[in-house]
Amino acid sequence: MIKFLKRGGMMLNLFRFLALVFLLAACTNQSTSSTESIANNILENNPQADIFLFNDRIYESKELVHSININELEEVGKITKSHEKKGSIEENMATSLPVGTKIYFLKGSENKDHLYVRKKEGVYKYVAETEG
Repeated sequence: MIKFLKRGGMMLNLFRFLALVFLLAACTNQSTSSTESIANNILENNPQADIFLFNDRIYESKELVHSININELEEVGKITKSHEKKGSIEENMATSLPVGTKIYFLKGSENKDHLYVRKKEGVYKYVAETEG
């Protein structure tokens, strides 16, 4: 009887472990599909959209910012991959920016919804996009 109870307890722990794994996998897929959904929606409306994925958020180019100097910005990352027209968007991947482009945020700012990229023409603001 004791062996049966030990085996039953082990089975219950295995069941709990598998349930936790499935739950975590479902949450991870939901986050990824949310990001994918945002990117796909933007690209469906504007196939030429200038977007990138950084820290699980989609950022879209909004404007050339004349009032910000590059010295006011702090580097937080860079583009490591180019997005192909078909396929999913991945972390640090951009549709228009070349690989190696540095990503910045405003020093002293708590606002992570705005990131900046330096191009030939100057500094561009990118805004985090959300669903809805």
